[in-house]
Amino acid sequence: MPSGPALVRYRQMVMDGEMTLEVGFPTEEALLAPSPFFTDCLPSGGYAETVIEGPYEGLQAGTAAFLRWGEQAGLAWDLERGTPGASWVARTEHYEVGPETSSDPALWRTRLSFKFV
Repeated sequence: MPSGPALVRYRQMVMDGEMTLEVGFPTEEALLAPSPFFTDCLPSGGYAETVIEGPYEGLQAGTAAFLRWGEQAGLAWDLERGTPGASWVARTEHYEVGPETSSDPALWRTRLSFKFV
């Protein structure tokens, strides 16, 4: 059973291109998942977080501001830059309040949680 809100984990990102992502839910205990599904754990370590409130259309600008803040604060995101794009160790969006719990997009809450080294 899910023990928290739905989340998306971004693995490979090419802005304005293809992305590899995983969609899931946290659970209290490890589960067996039939193929093609799987289970995984987010790695331990330091994470920077912020919450973006409002409709999902604001996520791109909010994420860009969060990334700029982290870089200005001297954080090194845990990722590998390559061609194309970047491979993230743990870059997640947790949908704490969304359409499944509130019909008012102004009340939606998305927690960004990005691992740094």
